[in-house]
Amino acid sequence: MTQFSMLTLFIRIKQDPFSQALAATLKDGFEPKVRKALQTFGVRDARITSIPDPAKPGAYEAILLCTTYPLGEEAYERFFFEKMPRTFILLVNAAVDAPEEFGSLTPRQRDAIANADDSEEARVELLPLFAPVARFIEAHDLTRHIDPTEEPGEPPRRPRNQFFAPQFTGWGWKRPE
Repeated sequence: MTQFSMLTLFIRIKQDPFSQALAATLKDGFEPKVRKALQTFGVRDARITSIPDPAKPGAYEAILLCTTYPLGEEAYERFFFEKMPRTFILLVNAAVDAPEEFGSLTPRQRDAIANADDSEEARVELLPLFAPVARFIEAHDLTRHIDPTEEPGEPPRRPRNQFFAPQFTGWGWKRPE
């Protein structure tokens, strides 16, 4: 039985030109390069979209990322950081509440992000951002923090970031016991 984890990342974004341009490029989903990288890792489902700002026509209020992936969160985050270092960094950098480390990016870090530099040298430059990005993901992952079946203040009934993939029984799908 394969165990999968989910990530549901809701990010309120800044109204600056950079963040709005990023949201405009993501409104229709992942670009083919990112989609291919996700498939090589074994991601079962991945969706990203931008949510329009109802108060500002043509502007975006947030970005929503939903994925179902094998392994644990740390392996997934490490995969993103090693194979596509800019993906989460771009998302977190656009956040209204981005970690303070993003306010003091070095010129080399800014260049690596802005120029889509996926080289080993760029990864080394971006490595100090791994911990703040991981903390941001932990804090903003709705899968980990929201369970619609719980009453307010009630302790969690199940792990919030795990589920088991259904198994084919020959007659249909069933959830493993």
